[in-house]
Amino acid sequence: EEDDTMYYVAFTVMWHMARNALEAKGIYSNHRRQTLDDFRRTCGDIVDTTPFEKFFASWEVWDEMGSPSLATTIEWMKGVAEAGATLSEKLGPEDGESFTNWPPRSI
Repeated sequence: EEDDTMYYVAFTVMWHMARNALEAKGIYSNHRRQTLDDFRRTCGDIVDTTPFEKFFASWEVWDEMGSPSLATTIEWMKGVAEAGATLSEKLGPEDGESFTNWPPRSI
C-alpha cells in the first residue's frame, strides 16, 4: 500500500511538472500520452526525459503489474527532481519578472 501511495503522489508531481514545462512553452496539455510526446519533443533537448518516460510507461500497466517498488519510485523521482531544477532555470521567470499573462512561467 505504501508503494502505491508514494507512486501515485510521485506520478502526479511528475505529470504536473511536465505539463507546467509545456505550458511555459505555450502548449496546453491534459492528456497523458500527448503530454509525454509533447514533453519529449519540446524539452528533450533541455533535460533527460527517461525518468518521465518510465513513470508514464509504468502508469499504463499499473492495474496489471502494480506499482513499482518504493526504491524504484525514489530513483525515478531523483531524475525528475534534477530535471525540475533545470526546467525552472531554463523556463522559469527571469529576475524581477512577475506574472502578467497566461501561461505562468513557473515550474
